[in-house]
Amino acid sequence: MVYSYLMNNYWHTNYKADQAGLVSFRYSILPHGEFKGEDALRFEIERRQPLVVTGADRSGRPAGSLFSIEPPEVLALSVKPIEGEGAWLLYLCNPSGRKQNVSVRSPRAVPISVHASDIAGRIHADTGPGLKLASHGSSYVRVDRR
Repeated sequence: MVYSYLMNNYWHTNYKADQAGLVSFRYSILPHGEFKGEDALRFEIERRQPLVVTGADRSGRPAGSLFSIEPPEVLALSVKPIEGEGAWLLYLCNPSGRKQNVSVRSPRAVPISVHASDIAGRIHADTGPGLKLASHGSSYVRVDRR
């Protein structure tokens, strides 16, 4: 049995105790074994963000990934090109309860450099081949072609 109590507008104040108009809610339930934060976050992202569709070449082969991120517990929540600089801004999230040593690689054998950055893509430090991400932490990372 599942109960849902989404709104509580009944408080002993001078506010109206109901809400007018239509309201709709969507539920997504995923049966699972042992809880893993990264699986829960992936499921949430699949429900919240629309499918990204890309064109294919005539051979029908997919273009492939822009980057690979290790370990698999760490997720890239966004990838955005930095205009005019040939670089990308990644927002990485570690939903696990463990500190992670993260590596970002180019599967296309394009040499890249990885830097800790701010939300604008300004470099804070060169992270070398790896980056440390705290448990339940997130970070902006700038990736430049060399």
